[in-house]
Amino acid sequence: LIAGFLLFSGFAGLIYQVAWVRLIGQSLGATSVSVAIVISSFFLGLALGSHLAGRMTWLRSRIATYALLEVCIGLSALVLLPILLNLDVVLALAPAFGSSLVLKAALCLALLILPTTAMGATFPVAAALLENRSGHTGRQISRLYSLNTLGAVLGAALSGLWIIPELGLDGAVYLAAAVNLAIAALAFALSRSGDGDPGTATLTAVD
Repeated sequence: LIAGFLLFSGFAGLIYQVAWVRLIGQSLGATSVSVAIVISSFFLGLALGSHLAGRMTWLRSRIATYALLEVCIGLSALVLLPILLNLDVVLALAPAFGSSLVLKAALCLALLILPTTAMGATFPVAAALLENRSGHTGRQISRLYSLNTLGAVLGAALSGLWIIPELGLDGAVYLAAAVNLAIAALAFALSRSGDGDPGTATLTAVD
């Protein structure tokens, strides 16, 4: 079940990435700039999330921690959608943004940092659930990473080929958010049942 979570979480993550590139590109008018901003935000968020995952000891249940991260991703993406759809209006509120590409990039980075940081924390938290399960934790983590990457590949491919052409940019974000929230609901149900959570040991950041 945890492997399935990571598969679909990776799927949703790349839908966001493709949609955000196009949304930001509509306002900045340069695809290369929007790609650079979104990719930079993803890498920064993944690094921060992986680092901060080791400090997420405020919940006794690690599966509940994972569920909250998925909620954070989904809800923050929904909040961001109207902002990104009207980013040119937001930029027009401050004249300095009109002439400074650096300020525009900094604003976009600030907008994306919360969901991308939560994305970066999901894998280390999920990997921590394997602790004390067996003597093959390294092999299991590699399988989880492979499934997470497979989900990302599917999300990137289907976004351009079907999801965005059929549902539009807003529909793609709604779909990805629904995936995150469905994962969260299942994870919360799993935490309530007491299954899938081997304990409360400190999480370890995974590169």
